[in-house]
Amino acid sequence: MDAAFDLTNLLRNWAWNSEQFNVQWVDADDGRRLIQVRVELGVLQMETTGRPDGLRPEGLDSYLHLCTDRLETDASTPIDSKLCGALRDEALQVFHRIAAALTLGDLESVMHDADGILRRMDFCREFQGDNATFASLESLRPQAIMMRSRAGAELALAAGQHAAARRALSSGLEDLEACLGPVAFETCPEGQVLQSMHALLIPRLPASQRVELQTRLSDAIARENFELAAILRDEIRQLLD
Repeated sequence: MDAAFDLTNLLRNWAWNSEQFNVQWVDADDGRRLIQVRVELGVLQMETTGRPDGLRPEGLDSYLHLCTDRLETDASTPIDSKLCGALRDEALQVFHRIAAALTLGDLESVMHDADGILRRMDFCREFQGDNATFASLESLRPQAIMMRSRAGAELALAAGQHAAARRALSSGLEDLEACLGPVAFETCPEGQVLQSMHALLIPRLPASQRVELQTRLSDAIARENFELAAILRDEIRQLLD
């Protein structure tokens, strides 16, 4: 094999550190930007657009593009379990790229990729239903929702748009609740992250009013009156926005 493939110098000059996520930008010979991740036994390299591994199924950027194009041009062509399996594997690749983009502070890419993961999940759910093969991917939906919402809020804050940041977080919380249901939503870590961010952005209610609403909400949840709990939660959100 050509010596150009030898990674000895790269690995020697970029030592693996078990205490942090080792990631960097690198420019390819043709000028496109790539992401490299140092792992214990080598280096992973990912494209910043399309599929992280750079493959182009049927000449398109990704299996997501292939499915979208197929539905738009010939809806009679099935999106079968094999194609959904490719979407699932592709989504897991993109999760790795999101982790790298977060470390690099590339929030636009995080938003774009998280949205792409959710679209892949939607395809799998629509065409494979409750197929257990795709349950592991669907279980990651709350994480993708949280990452998309959080990145959108942070981008809005960086632009000084506090109202837009609140909307991004509120939308994420609503999507999480719709995904998990009211009981699981109350304790899910993704919801707690978004709620904590939202709490930092909202004006504080008078203590007595805030305590009263929260007490009524907790009581409704304890009595499993989830319809009332949803109404109270919406009331709290409206007062805080």
